[in-house]
Amino acid sequence: MREIKFRAWETKENKMLSDHDLLEIRYGDIFEYELMQFTGLKDKNGKEIYEGEIVRINILDRIKVVVWDRGAYWLCKNTNPESWVWTLGESEFRGDLSDIEVIGNIYENPELLEVKK
Repeated sequence: MREIKFRAWETKENKMLSDHDLLEIRYGDIFEYELMQFTGLKDKNGKEIYEGEIVRINILDRIKVVVWDRGAYWLCKNTNPESWVWTLGESEFRGDLSDIEVIGNIYENPELLEVKK
């Protein structure tokens, strides 16, 4: 069974909070945070993969963002909706987790998503 964990980006202070820090949030302040769920998976370096992570898929030499799909699975996709996706999940995963490396997240490292000209 997958471990259920969250972390959050605090929009006021611009800092990442761990799951333990979330226990201190008051209900009225919850709208100042962007929650990110743990996928239950780890990258090639053993780093936990959360929603909103920016990952490099080495086999494709592509950078993608981890998102939750309404079809009930995790995807790595570009910001371009037409782009090819990489499915994460025990039964759906197309590839090896040793191909995936977390290189940042959408809040602390948005420059990683910029298109190079």
